[in-house]
Amino acid sequence: MLEHFKDFSDIPELKFSFLGGTLEMYNGVNWFKFEEDLAGTTSYSGQGIPRYFTNMLQDEKGNIWIGSLKGVYKFDGIKWVHYDEKDLVSEKVLKLLIDKKGTVWAATEYGISYQLGDEWIDLNKKRGLAGTTVYNLELDPKGRIWAFTRNNLRFSGISMIEEGKCIPYDKHQTGLKGTIEQLIWNNGEIIAFSDDGVSLFDQQGLWKQFDKKEGLNESVFSKIVQDDVGEIWLASHKTLYKYNDGNWMPLKEPEDWVVLCMMVDKTGAVWIGTDKKGLFKYQEGNWSSYSIENGLIDNEIEEIFEDKKGNIWAITKKGISIVSGK
Repeated sequence: MLEHFKDFSDIPELKFSFLGGTLEMYNGVNWFKFEEDLAGTTSYSGQGIPRYFTNMLQDEKGNIWIGSLKGVYKFDGIKWVHYDEKDLVSEKVLKLLIDKKGTVWAATEYGISYQLGDEWIDLNKKRGLAGTTVYNLELDPKGRIWAFTRNNLRFSGISMIEEGKCIPYDKHQTGLKGTIEQLIWNNGEIIAFSDDGVSLFDQQGLWKQFDKKEGLNESVFSKIVQDDVGEIWLASHKTLYKYNDGNWMPLKEPEDWVVLCMMVDKTGAVWIGTDKKGLFKYQEGNWSSYSIENGLIDNEIEEIFEDKKGNIWAITKKGISIVSGK
């Protein structure tokens, strides 16, 4: 049985998992689920924490930071500290990020709060954010923070935060109509991915949307990944593309697949999970596929995972299929 969760194990004898939005703790013998109140072999007197969390991180000192719809929680291995609407611009925390200096940033419903000493400093639309709600934060190799924003559930733009200054880029500047879901760092440039297009933020600070001139002949995209050697792979509803020096090279004839997940394994092979056509593998110009017809348990692939032995786990609603790495 595959347990699909994030593991945080640097605190001596304490391991944390983030499974289905619920926090669990392992004491070396047993797992304990945190319900409305913390409990286990040790009781943390009266520290009621919500059952559902948006994400969880660990800083260099070993502290666990948890974002939730009721604020930010910090656990130092002994006690919990709760930061709520009295400390943050909003207690509805959608994403946490820790920068290179160890500063904790919280993306919330009404802006950003970041910790400076014992205080939290707020950033909002009036201070340069491209929108009201910050739904994601990413840190680039230069140490800049990128805040993804929306207004009334609609994508409004993205903001770059550097040395306390916030520079907004609205959706018209990015050239993308859809919601930016991910950023890819590539030799000093940034590639922004949305389901309706891909844009480049160059080293001069200018945005340019990729189109037919760069090899993208479609406008609907599913996933983008970057492998360990920096190669960038883009899946559309019909084709897999590889990025090469400013252009996109199509690697497959139209397939009419719907891509649900994509990953690159340790050998450089690209694995693509689809909604109805099973699992595809691309490596060095060769394609192979796995479906119900040749042993896959189900053709709808929800997640793909590579274990330490190089085996590929295809997770479906009906069970798990394993493709041997040998």
